[in-house]
Parts: sequence; structure tokens; C-alpha cells
Amino acid sequence: MVLIISCVLYAIIAVISIYAFRHYAFTWIRLFRAPRDPYRDIDSAHWPTVTVQIAAHNEEGVIRH
Repeated sequence: MVLIISCVLYAIIAVISIYAFRHYAFTWIRLFRAPRDPYRDIDSAHWPTVTVQIAAHNEEGVIRH
């Protein structure tokens, strides 16, 4: 019984350690790597046509103000 509990405990510690190391590595990569520019081609991208509909009663009188 003690052997099973100790094996489970070591497995949990190993998983948490690997998870922590992974996030530690991600943090260092994010800190010291050149930032990427995800919006570089936003001007040349194909954008869909968008229609905005406003529901209003007595549209001409209400929206004008």
C-alpha cells in the first residue's frame, strides 16, 4: 500500500515539475525572443462586406439626433 501511494506521489510530482518547466521555458522564450507582428498584412487582406442594421422606431426622426 505504501509503495502504491509513493509511486502515485512521485508521478504527481513528475507531472507538476514537467508542467512548471514547460511554462518556465515559454516565459523565457516570450521574454527574450523578438516579438512577432501578427497584423503585418492586415491592410492587404480580403475583408468581407459588413452590413450594420439598427432597429429603431421612427428611424428618420430618431437616428438624426
